[in-house]
Amino acid sequence: MSMRYRVLVIILLAAAAAAAFFLRLPSSGSTSTYLTAPVSRGDISHYVLASGRLQALVTVDIGSQVSGMIKSLSADYNTAVVEGQELARIDPALFEARLQQAEAELAAARAQVEIQTAGLAASRADRDGLRAVSENTGRELERKRAMLARGGLGQSDVDTAQAEHARAIAQVRATEATVTRQKAEVALARTEVERMTAVVRQRQLDLDHTYIRSSVNGVIIKRFVDAGQTIAAGLQTPVLFRVAQDLSEMELSIAVDEADIGLVQRGAKVVFSVDAYPGESFEAGIVQIRKSGEEQSNVVTYTVIARAPNPEQRLLPGMTANVAIAAINKRDARKLPTAALYFVPPAANTRAGATGQRVWLQARDGSLQAVPVKTGVSDGEHSELLEGDLRDGQQVIVGIQPHAGN
Repeated sequence: MSMRYRVLVIILLAAAAAAAFFLRLPSSGSTSTYLTAPVSRGDISHYVLASGRLQALVTVDIGSQVSGMIKSLSADYNTAVVEGQELARIDPALFEARLQQAEAELAAARAQVEIQTAGLAASRADRDGLRAVSENTGRELERKRAMLARGGLGQSDVDTAQAEHARAIAQVRATEATVTRQKAEVALARTEVERMTAVVRQRQLDLDHTYIRSSVNGVIIKRFVDAGQTIAAGLQTPVLFRVAQDLSEMELSIAVDEADIGLVQRGAKVVFSVDAYPGESFEAGIVQIRKSGEEQSNVVTYTVIARAPNPEQRLLPGMTANVAIAAINKRDARKLPTAALYFVPPAANTRAGATGQRVWLQARDGSLQAVPVKTGVSDGEHSELLEGDLRDGQQVIVGIQPHAGN
């Protein structure tokens, strides 16, 4: 039963009681004993009534970054967990095989680097040897040219030396091209090693991700998978567990009617009850008033967020709450019993008074006198007295003492 409905029932019962009371009023000749209560001073609070739902202050969804079959579960509902604790395990067989394959390919890539590096070293040695040969043939060519100039050697000998020198230069150039090509092959092989190193690291991460671990300290409030179930990680990460990070403080989400939202202020006190603990009330404080309204069945409500201490963790996520928000708080206000405003005296034994809102006083001669009043905020039990010829402590009539035997 919502709090609004309860208040409506109370009002209807009060009206029925007043009607029954009026029908049982004593005749004009009887003497009545009246119940009175004083005009006083004190605090009065006007409450906005609404309904709400409790939820954990911070919840974290724990998901899986890889696909596979759930091999085992290490946690269940209400399990207290710490950051890094294993909650479940995805079958690792496929991921272990992929890791082994990547490690083998990495080893092959490293071996290829060694082969290419050795080939490069051999080509460099060949190039250096051919450079020495080219230098020797060059010196021999210059020597024979000098002898030709002195007439000590024929032209054919010079031509032969020149051909040998040209051949040596060509061989040097060929080996230099080979060295350049093998440098590129070594660089490519090293790049492949770097790529395969990254693949091995990714495969290792995938294997590590088969361990589903909690990312926070808290309590598991929902489990979405069972052992043997297959999950598929795609564009949307599948959620396996929901962890409430801290239940020592709860968040209360309140739906406030648009007619009342203007009375609600941030920081206001909230009193609420839950069906799990009848007769008990809990307190909270408003921390946020959301400006976006929600319409349902032509009724617009605004969400108000309050926080409630929960040191014993008796309040649980999902509980519905009947909420009263202290919307107006008048301090040290003049107030009178609200029942006095609804008192209807016998038709006789009264003095004429003003119509409208009024209360009744009993004179010394026993007659009743009406005093016009104007009231403000009411908390149900008391109403703020704004205007009226009444002094603090003065007794106003709130009812009639039942006669013995009635």
